[in-house]
Amino acid sequence: MCMVLLAFAFGNLSHRCFAEEFVSNDGWTVGTPIVMYWGDGKALTDARAEEAAVGGYNVVWITAVAQAKMAEQKGLRTILMHPLLSVDSLDGGSRQASLDALIDAYQKSPAAYAYLIADEPPLPMLTGLGRLVEYIRLRDPGHLSYINIFPLPSYVEEYMPAVKPSLLSQDYYQFKSDHDSTGYLQNLQYTSQTAKAAGGIPFMNVVQAVAFDDKWRVPGAGELRFLNYSTLAYGAEGIHYFLYGPTSPPASGGLIDTNGTPTSVYDALKPLNGEFVEVATELQPLNFIGAYLKGYEVNPPEIPSLPASSPFNISGVASTLTYTAGDPLKGILLGLFNLDGKTLEDATFVVVVNNDYTTEKTYTLSGPGPLSVFNASTGQWIASGKNEVSITLAKGGGILVGLSSDVDRVNKDHSPPNT
Repeated sequence: MCMVLLAFAFGNLSHRCFAEEFVSNDGWTVGTPIVMYWGDGKALTDARAEEAAVGGYNVVWITAVAQAKMAEQKGLRTILMHPLLSVDSLDGGSRQASLDALIDAYQKSPAAYAYLIADEPPLPMLTGLGRLVEYIRLRDPGHLSYINIFPLPSYVEEYMPAVKPSLLSQDYYQFKSDHDSTGYLQNLQYTSQTAKAAGGIPFMNVVQAVAFDDKWRVPGAGELRFLNYSTLAYGAEGIHYFLYGPTSPPASGGLIDTNGTPTSVYDALKPLNGEFVEVATELQPLNFIGAYLKGYEVNPPEIPSLPASSPFNISGVASTLTYTAGDPLKGILLGLFNLDGKTLEDATFVVVVNNDYTTEKTYTLSGPGPLSVFNASTGQWIASGKNEVSITLAKGGGILVGLSSDVDRVNKDHSPPNT
């Protein structure tokens, strides 16, 4: 995971459709929405597995197949990091035979979920990585080959057809010591559009949980809540926190400190991780339409305002703000979804996010019919019987609201899938 902020301009977010040229035919599915952290390359221990389970993480890192048993006992899935998961292993000889043996052993574990292939690989490596991904996909179609990539549109244009990923994973870190870097929502928007154009593959957002040095800051509870709910508003099926723990000073934050003690970040994310899974599970059968801002007269670049034709609206939010690069986001973000149809006017579900991670807000939300509000702490829908509901949004927080008739149609079972 590159800790250097990549400066880039998105320009026009429209891009060619990848659906015809890269859609994979593997048998892997997300299953329970992903909540994970970037590991430190160390072996999984019982203590770390317990720490992950208590913290609400459901995918953990292992460095050997034997460690998967510890994760299985805690109800966790695993991602395998191993030196054989390399293009160099496709040598047609003893190294490839060792890779085959590794894959055959790992896929038998009930806790097997993914293979780590690469993190932010340079462009010249993509063709070879595509060969490796396809090789693993043929030998083990039920598990993910995971690659995290740079948040650069020009890079993505080459990555998608070369690798044909089953999951799109990108990172963006914005919390500097004295300002918020520009580009977080633009990156989320571009990633969601790319995943949708690529036949609707799932995507995961990799977000900041650490201060790399004194030029960055450790995100507080409100900022972490904003990362969680903005990710949901764009329809992601996974969130990935960078990183497990700082390797050495001056880095700070992460889930554990240099003494191995859980940090304030770990504590703040415990309830949020559970909420992410609950809300993302509700969103999985829905179609993502788009995410829109309300409250700005001049928006951040490329982020559209909520159209007048939206079936959902919020009263009391005047469009008077002007975005200046470096300013924390304000106003409201609305992610619109539906069960049927594809247009904005068909929206019957909305994720409403308070972009202000410093102040709690209360608003009235109106919708296209009687509304139900989802309680992310209990996993239950509460019918209001009204077309308008009062919503209180914590600092950086969000809420899922749906048209009651479509909520009843979904009628979801909250027991997690077996994958």
